[in-house]
Amino acid sequence: MSLNRGKYSKPKNVIHPNCCGGMDCAEWGIYTFTVGDVAAKVYENPQTKSRVRFSVVHTPEELCRAHSEIACHDADGGKPVARVAKTIRHQFKINLARLASWVQKPAGLETRS
Repeated sequence: MSLNRGKYSKPKNVIHPNCCGGMDCAEWGIYTFTVGDVAAKVYENPQTKSRVRFSVVHTPEELCRAHSEIACHDADGGKPVARVAKTIRHQFKINLARLASWVQKPAGLETRS
């Protein structure tokens, strides 16, 4: 997942063409969450019993210095995890959606409740 760190930008900067690969993203949604929300929970794969934790890693790009990514690490040793189970990715996204707040809803969604 790609995002901009609020420490380095304002929420609206995330839809600027420099941070969208040159695309027009003006109608995309923007939501905010804290870095602590990402790392606060450990997720366990019920089949393998492996445990992972997510974190925000600042990965600046030439035209988007605030660019960051969400990375996954082994919860016990901190080693990077390249392939995360689909069930864990799903749990993570649900949890993050519950903690996030909309700054700008996507075009067409702003009228829905």
